[in-house]
Amino acid sequence: MRDRFKALSHFFEFFPLYAIPILGWMVGPIMAEDLATWTALGFKNTELFSVLPVTLKPFPAWGASQLYGLLYPWFGLEGLVLLHVIPFLITLRLIYRFSIEKNAFKNSLGFRALLYVSWLGFIPLFLERPAGLVLPLLALSFLIISSIRTAREKNKLLKLCAIQILWVNLHGSWPLLILMLAYRLIALSIRKREATFLERAAVWVVLAGLSTLLNPFGWKIIGHVFETARVSSTRGISEWGPVGFSTDPVSGLLYLVLCAGFLFFVFLFLFLLKAKKSPRLLRKARGLYCSPIILLLFVGSTAIRNTALPWFFVPVIGALFFGRELKSSPSPSQARGQRTVVNAIVSITLIVFFILLLPAYKPAIARFLPEKHRAAFGSETPLRLIEVLKQKRQKCPIASEIEISGIIMLELENPVFLDTRNIIYDSASFDRFQEFLRGDPNWENYLAQYRACLVMIQPKRHPDLYDKLKKSLNWRFIDEEAGVVLFEKTSDR
Repeated sequence: MRDRFKALSHFFEFFPLYAIPILGWMVGPIMAEDLATWTALGFKNTELFSVLPVTLKPFPAWGASQLYGLLYPWFGLEGLVLLHVIPFLITLRLIYRFSIEKNAFKNSLGFRALLYVSWLGFIPLFLERPAGLVLPLLALSFLIISSIRTAREKNKLLKLCAIQILWVNLHGSWPLLILMLAYRLIALSIRKREATFLERAAVWVVLAGLSTLLNPFGWKIIGHVFETARVSSTRGISEWGPVGFSTDPVSGLLYLVLCAGFLFFVFLFLFLLKAKKSPRLLRKARGLYCSPIILLLFVGSTAIRNTALPWFFVPVIGALFFGRELKSSPSPSQARGQRTVVNAIVSITLIVFFILLLPAYKPAIARFLPEKHRAAFGSETPLRLIEVLKQKRQKCPIASEIEISGIIMLELENPVFLDTRNIIYDSASFDRFQEFLRGDPNWENYLAQYRACLVMIQPKRHPDLYDKLKKSLNWRFIDEEAGVVLFEKTSDR
């Protein structure tokens, strides 16, 4: 009986650390536009959905698309969203295992504050798309690479190669493993000052790189990442925008805070090196500069979407370099009575909130939430408008925003213009469609060229086009949902 009580007390003590970040992700509307796109690719087993000319490219997310397509008939879009809770929990488990459960530093107020701030930093990585599926691979590879001490640990190399093979077939972020491994081995070789170590390290990196070729596209997959980053940034895709307050104020501020912390440790390291004091702290400072989190910090500067990467491992670094490692997992809180009851109440409350935030139940509590969090799905997933179009049974092309195209591809047979795979479209086609969305004078001729008879846009984003649609005698308003309007062509003029 006592053992059961201890296990239950242990669960209630740590459960909020898993639940709160998940709830922070679920409280907002689910942004399923990318999920719908990748599901459509696997469910309909085709890549051709557009009336515009396309150049098909190798894409690492093919494995995720097949998984989504297999599960979609059984669980629907809501089920696929909940599927991503599993990798989130696995990732949090890996991080907490190496930062909280085996470190005495967990009980300090400073570490708790560090943990809470890290939640704000890495919640943007909780995504309902292939990037969310590979988070456990990112965490596991980071922890394995961080534990490397010599270039003779072949079992760790084999584990990394296995992770890389799975990663390259799920998402295009696979170069992170090779970059983290290369940084760690180069930093260790500099620290050890051994030429032979660097030679063996080079072999490790080459073998990890060769494992990348085990995918349906072979070596062609290598150019995908760089082309995606270059083209998406050039075309102004928001998540590929530069790091700054104008792109994403919260992420930009948190990244600057993290960079400031890194600079603090740089000056601390230089001071300790010059003063030759506190050998123990100096060893830990040197260990910090060998950690792959430094590489992730530099990767964060490449685009606003990457600023969350280092925040995932801030608790690990904080516990490793400022805590005291325990030989075994700590026992539950000693204050059993009132402390356990409070933990149980908090945990049960979080479970109830989790259930109420599920897409099936969220409408019942929507009026108690802030207006921007009331919808189960974001405005880019207008499910009611999709049902309206199903009843019309029109097969003509639909001119919609890139973000809305995903749900059209998945649920309807209508061709679209652009979708979130923006790199498969040439610059001329992409730019011309952007001109249409801005309401250029020849917008009706453009739609007539492709025989489009439906338009689905958000007026707040494209007010000029919206005004022209309202005033045109050739188009009539059909319906609206969550800031998305649907227009239908009324004549052949």
